[in-house]
This record gives sequence, C-alpha cells and structure tokens, in this order.
Amino acid sequence: MLIGGVAAGAIAVWLAPHPAPDFDALKGALVGARMAGAPLPATGGGDLTLRSSSGLEIEVRVLVPAGGPERVPAVVVFGGLQRGRGAVDLAAQVAGETPVVLAAMDYPYEGDPDPQGWAVAGAVREARPALYRTVAGARLLLDFLARHPRVRPDRIILVGVSLGGPIAVAVGGMDPRPAGVASLFGAGLADMLGHALRPRLGALADAAVPVVAWHLRAVDAGRHAPAIAPRPFLVVGGRGDRRIPVQAIEALAKRAGPAARVVWLDTPHPDPVASVWLRLAADATRSWLAQERLIP
Repeated sequence: MLIGGVAAGAIAVWLAPHPAPDFDALKGALVGARMAGAPLPATGGGDLTLRSSSGLEIEVRVLVPAGGPERVPAVVVFGGLQRGRGAVDLAAQVAGETPVVLAAMDYPYEGDPDPQGWAVAGAVREARPALYRTVAGARLLLDFLARHPRVRPDRIILVGVSLGGPIAVAVGGMDPRPAGVASLFGAGLADMLGHALRPRLGALADAAVPVVAWHLRAVDAGRHAPAIAPRPFLVVGGRGDRRIPVQAIEALAKRAGPAARVVWLDTPHPDPVASVWLRLAADATRSWLAQERLIP
C-alpha cells in the first residue's frame, strides 16, 4: 500500500503541468482555412488546415456532396487514435446514400500509442494537452461547418467510435450546437483508461488509475454527458467487447440520463480490418438519426 501511495504521488507530480485550459480561449475564433493540396475529386471539400486566433491549428478532411446549393446535415466522426481524418470513411458508412457533409480531424498526439509500465505516465502527460487541443479543435471545426454554405447549422451531428466516443461526448457536452451525439463502442474516458491501463501497470494500477483519471477529468465524457440532454444521444455497445466493459458503457448512459438511447450489438470491439462490426454500428446509427429526424 505504501509503495502504491508513493507511486501515485510520483505520478501526480509528474502529471501536474498542463492544467485544464479555458476551452473557449483555446478554441479562439476561426481566422483561416487553407486547402492542403488539390481539392478532392467530385466534392467541394478536401484536406484543410483550420487556424484559430489562439494559434491553434488542426488538420481536417471535409467532403461535400455533389449538387446543391441546398444545405444538408453534417456528420463529424471521431475515430480511434490512429484514424484521424481518415475517419471520414466511417462517416460515409453512417450517412449511406443520404447527401450530407462529412468531416473528421487529425489528433494532435504524437506519443506512444501503446505504452507499457512506467512509460504510461509519460504517455498520459503528453496525451492530456493533446486531448485539450483535440476538444478545442473539434469546436473550431464546428465553427467552420456552421459557416459552410452547404451545411445546415442546426443539423451538425457528432459520432465517436472507440476512443473517439468520449471525445464526441465531451465536445457535445461543452458545445450546444451539435444537434445529436453518438458514442459507438466508447465510454467515459476515466473508465476506458482504467480498463486499458490496468494490464500495463500491474500492481500499481489500483493507486495510479484514479490519479490519471483525476488529471483527465476536464475532458471526461462522464462529466459532460449530462449536458447533452435534451438533445438526442445514442450509446452503442458490444456485448462481446473486451476493451470497453459493459459496465462502463452502462455508466455513461446512466450519466446522460433519460435522453440517452442504448443499443447493444452482439459484436466484439471493432477492428478497422473487421469492418463488418463497424457496418452494424453504422446501420444502428443511421436508423437512430432517421428516427430522430436528424437526417432525411
């Protein structure tokens, strides 16, 4: 117990820098959108760099359906750690044949995606400011979409998959503009990290995990989920998911209150290669969006 307490104290001191920012100030105001390379074929979008008055810059991918000029809903997808703006592929699955603007962003994290042992503390220390910039950057992306001539500002939907789930929930809880939020195979950030870190930290886990969770509380989905109500909120979980415990998904839905709709699928945690599980989740999400009249 003494060793665990000393370890927890050491981790707390190590994580002490990078206090939670003023997220409105970090987001700042959108002052520029620069195209990175040529526009993507047959769309009015492509890879962009969005720049804020705060100095924040984010890399995004925006796909605009052909035709127009009518405004359509926008679906912003946050994928797993390494998907980044490539998560527009997931957005396309959610949208199906429905004409919508699709968007995703890169995560500003360049640390070890699979740390072990004491390296976890360093990874969390680096991940925390990256998470802050991700949440602020996502809200900057909302600024861009709300002004886009093809987007209905009242029909911007956030969809998070795996690690993207708590990001979508945090953004949706902080910002009143998203018309709906969906978390697929995700849960509260503290619960997800606790489950992921215990095998890596071994005997130190019981002492260290609460400290890590406390230092990430500013962006924890469990904290922000209640603020999504009364807007529609979908939580999709897999009964065979070994990465995200059933209890963690149930806890997130409970925190969100009666506005949350929970859908259980008989699937494991989706692997990008095993796209069949993502298609099932995308089908459930598309059905929910139609029922809530968020997309035609």
